[in-house]
Parts: sequence; C-alpha cells; structure tokens
Amino acid sequence: MRRIESEAPPRSLIAATTPKDSYIVLNDATVVESASALIVIALERFKLRTGVYPEALDELATHELPNVEAIRAATFPFIYRRTETAYSLYSPGPDNIDHGGVANPEDPYPWPGPDAIGFDLVYR
Repeated sequence: MRRIESEAPPRSLIAATTPKDSYIVLNDATVVESASALIVIALERFKLRTGVYPEALDELATHELPNVEAIRAATFPFIYRRTETAYSLYSPGPDNIDHGGVANPEDPYPWPGPDAIGFDLVYR
C-alpha cells in the first residue's frame, strides 16, 4: 500500500480530489482504477481530436497522455483492443492470465477477492 499526502501538487486524479491536510491509503485496486480512468479519458480526447480511437495506447503519448508508459509500468498491464467504432480496455485479474476481456458476470469488479480468479478486470 502507498500513502499519498494531499499537500503535494495534484498530479493525479486521486491527489486532486483528496482534501488538504489529509491522506489516503492506496491499494492496488485503487491505483489501477485511477490509471484506467486516466487512460479512458485520454482515449476519448484522442477520438475527439482525430475522429478515431488510436491503434495502440502508445499513440496517446503525443498529446493526450504523455506519461502513458509510466502509468502502464506502475500498474497492472492494460490490454487495449480497438474495433471499427469502439474499443475494449482491461487488465488481467489477480491470476495474471489474459482471459480475453471476460469479466465475472456475477461481479464485474471483484477485486481483490477469490471471485476475480479466472476473470479479467474490464474497464470498457
């Protein structure tokens, strides 16, 4: 777990929304959720700018998300697949196996419990 002091400049969504003179404890799920939110926002901004979603997440580094590689390195792997009109974004679950973007139908975000084994953490 990591501790982020809110007195630091707001470099992340979490730091920007944490009240001054307080702190929060981040676990892996919180870090991955905030990173996935940043990536989703950057994907939408890319589409607004270009008219299409990028072929790969690396394309976000030019304008929308210059630190995309740092975000990807600091969290679980993000798997991005673009289709003609949309995309899917997910991370392998705690078993670290890519299940093709399949979420647990009974609990789509079962982090970090045993219900996550055999499924991916699907963001979109």
